Amino acid sequence: MKKQKHISGIRRIIGDVLLMLVVLLTVDVAVVMPHRIRAVVLKADYQEIFYYQLFLCAILLLFALDVRFNLFTRSRYMVIRIVGWVLRIAVVLFSAVIIFFCGRVIAGCMINTAGQADYALVLGLALENGEPAPDLLRRLDTAQAYLAKYPKAQLILTGGNADETGRMEADVMRELLTARGIPEDRLVIEDRAQSTVENFANIAKMIPADEPVVMISSNYHMDRAVRIAKQEGFSHVMRLPAPSGRSAFGANMMSEVVLNLNDLMKKTSGSAVSETAEEPAPAHKVEVADQSVTTLKDDSGEYETIIPKIIVDGKEADSVNATLSEYIKKNHPMTMTEYGVNGETTRYAWGVRGDIVSIIIIASETFTDGVGYDVFNYNVDTLQPAGNDEVIRSLGMTADEFCNKAADAYRAFWNSRPYLRNNMSDLDRSIGAISSSSVTPFIMPNGNIGAAGRIYVSDSQFPESVRCFDLDTLEAEYFVNE
Repeated sequence: MKKQKHISGIRRIIGDVLLMLVVLLTVDVAVVMPHRIRAVVLKADYQEIFYYQLFLCAILLLFALDVRFNLFTRSRYMVIRIVGWVLRIAVVLFSAVIIFFCGRVIAGCMINTAGQADYALVLGLALENGEPAPDLLRRLDTAQAYLAKYPKAQLILTGGNADETGRMEADVMRELLTARGIPEDRLVIEDRAQSTVENFANIAKMIPADEPVVMISSNYHMDRAVRIAKQEGFSHVMRLPAPSGRSAFGANMMSEVVLNLNDLMKKTSGSAVSETAEEPAPAHKVEVADQSVTTLKDDSGEYETIIPKIIVDGKEADSVNATLSEYIKKNHPMTMTEYGVNGETTRYAWGVRGDIVSIIIIASETFTDGVGYDVFNYNVDTLQPAGNDEVIRSLGMTADEFCNKAADAYRAFWNSRPYLRNNMSDLDRSIGAISSSSVTPFIMPNGNIGAAGRIYVSDSQFPESVRCFDLDTLEAEYFVNE
């Protein structure tokens, strides 16, 4: 009897410890994740992870309660005890899997094998309210220290999730590192990836898979990131974990467990999935129609603006359309009367190609020669803003190729206008200002490649204006008939 009491006492102590740990873990998840969901653009994805985290915490809580209070087999009825044993076995097995992956995450935090390599990969992290998250800044601190230690190394900054303004994670990382004095020629950008798997699939197209690389990511993410890198063919991956915030470690660890379980289920879901994985997905049916006709006012009167809405596969993209409407109403690109135009209607044109849909806001038909005023690009698959680099890549071009085509369009425009031919200094100035960030790529209504760029004409009524060009025909476009 004394032995039985001793065993019962040990079980009670273990149960108390488990309960305390699980409660602390659940509280961390419940506090951290709602704040994160409110702060990021990909709210639905984070919300789904949050629900699975709570489910896993509930499994662990049942396990702890059973250890502490003999939860499942307390009944004196045999049938209920048998059911309880079945439930206990299921909970124990599921808890063992969760604890196993928690252990892998924790172990991954402690392994640092970084050495000299030509490339170090810095994995992105979702922006929170348009700003880099603290853990992303810690990754950049680690990357900066690595560059200081190995002066010949380059960083590959990867991350293609955009914030509300269309800024990609990779672009934000580049801005922060260059502001710290890191030369741009030591930074390589990969800003199309929407997930860790896509990070490495895209990087594999940039550097040889047998190239030694250093992985820089948050410590809790390291184990899964290295595993995925090896699955994508990288054979020599060195680990350089960046520190993470202690107060959110539990939530971050459980996020990794959820994603690891998701990866495991995908891997064991059968060969039928892998056999059909390479077949192209059916194209989306995209339409753009009038959302509303809004009367906007300025100091001299009123004018109408037709606000468009995007429809994908027969469903209105509500969040995109609401953002589009709010932006146009608040930041209409010009005051009509400033240019002597009153009572005109601002219109739009649109085009779609591949996974990009473009909306071009156009001023009144009083204007000619391809004057355009605002361009919005969206990724049809994610319904997120598409940055310039993403659009250029989707068109099968490099940034340099796009800029060269834009320069050709500028020259053609100058040569087609007699009043401009004698003012080549303005052409040089206009071409000199061309870059993949200052000239906006978009999809023309006819599916051609378009560009909206600023030109400078010093002796004109409009010394600075934005013109839209068809880069396939090198003609200025105004979309009067769209």
